[in-house]
Amino acid sequence: MSNSESGPFSELPHIAEEQWAACEADGDYWPVAFEYYKYVGHLCSVCSNIDRRSPAVHELSTLEFGVLVGLLNRCARLMLANLSLFSSRLFRETTTIVDRCIFESCIKLAWLCQQNSPESLERFLADGLKAELELKDHVEANVAGRGGAVLPIEQRMVAATNALLESADLDAAAVLAAKKLPDLASMMRDLGLERLHYVVLQRGGSHSVHGTWPALRRDFLELDGEGELVARDHDCATQVDQLVVTMLHVLIALNSFVGHVFEDDVRKAFAALFADVNGELKRLYERVVGQDFDVPAADGQGSGDSVP
Repeated sequence: MSNSESGPFSELPHIAEEQWAACEADGDYWPVAFEYYKYVGHLCSVCSNIDRRSPAVHELSTLEFGVLVGLLNRCARLMLANLSLFSSRLFRETTTIVDRCIFESCIKLAWLCQQNSPESLERFLADGLKAELELKDHVEANVAGRGGAVLPIEQRMVAATNALLESADLDAAAVLAAKKLPDLASMMRDLGLERLHYVVLQRGGSHSVHGTWPALRRDFLELDGEGELVARDHDCATQVDQLVVTMLHVLIALNSFVGHVFEDDVRKAFAALFADVNGELKRLYERVVGQDFDVPAADGQGSGDSVP
């Protein structure tokens, strides 16, 4: 899909060679990464608003299509939130949490598309509803303990849970009987991604979510002049590679989505566009990481061979 045929998609960001050269001279590719992050977020937003009734879309249930576009919309909205945080280029302690959420949604979407089965969809739906059912059980036990008197807040909570069950076309028995949803490591293995991929992006990203020691030491603590650990100031900069890695995973999700929902001709057109974007992002990433992955020669001078 060429830029002139991109339909609802705006043209790929035009990065002049002069701008690439200026970024290289500064050793900072943030301006390029920021423009592409906006564009990939736009792709995600447009795809999440595709009409299920389009003649180019395979026949999918309202529920299945809703789950997929919901995950895409979650990615798009979280990317929008990140753009606001990126405006100052600070908030690394927060953007890494948002990145982790985007990454998880991308993997789940790709896995659901790959599995392409009612059972996998039901497992996904039930996974989110089990906690709601447990809460409902506690509320109903409290109501029974009061002889049937229902508080307004309890009435709202039970009604909300019942509405969620209805929207998922499941009852409590089906939710409890559903097989457990695979963990993200298993999903990534099913998708052909290496264990290292999981360790770096999922487990590493969990530090920011859960506030473990690595996250505290990196973003929230520093050593003062006397060697004491003290609260760090608000100076944690988001890194360019964060933007690029997130965009690459959103493209994985987008490719999975269009491959699952569209007829071949439309799928191929979307895939060509995503391939163009992916190529530009890899070009950017190679410049960002520089020689970080060059394998040193035995004499320490460097072999020039890069780790893929």
